[in-house]
Amino acid sequence: IQHVILAGHSFGGQVAAQCSLLHPERIEKLVLIAPAAVRHKPTLRNYVLKYMAKTAGILLYAVPPNIRANIKHAVYALLRGRDYFMAYGIMRNVFKKLTQEDLSPVLKDIKTPTLLIWGKKDILTPIADGKFIAEQIPGVTFKVFLGNGHNFHTEDPEKLVEIIREFIQ
Repeated sequence: IQHVILAGHSFGGQVAAQCSLLHPERIEKLVLIAPAAVRHKPTLRNYVLKYMAKTAGILLYAVPPNIRANIKHAVYALLRGRDYFMAYGIMRNVFKKLTQEDLSPVLKDIKTPTLLIWGKKDILTPIADGKFIAEQIPGVTFKVFLGNGHNFHTEDPEKLVEIIREFIQ
């Protein structure tokens, strides 16, 4: 495939942004839907949660494996880490690496015509990240929707298609 219009949501948005940086000659247009591309310094809460999770993981080895898997699944879902839990093998390693990478310093290097879409009610990737990304990418088209959250594609798929279609024509 030589020329594509590439779209990505959340983690996929980060991957799509990286693709546009690595292969700008192949990407005609880029659509980023609440890309998880900006990292923030860990807070005290992050450190506490991390060490609690490690401790709980160690304690779970005393629980039978089938019950342990159910407990882990419930905890990941609760903490919104379901994507990580569902990844296996090398995909899990790729997921860990990419979710720790901050694209902030290189967003300005995206030269592909880009549409950035955000839901104002997004609690997973805050609107402040969207505003920051919009300021970094030259010539970006930034659309914010007041009634939507992170999963724009399931909340209002018709509107999403309309916005993307308008951008790519």
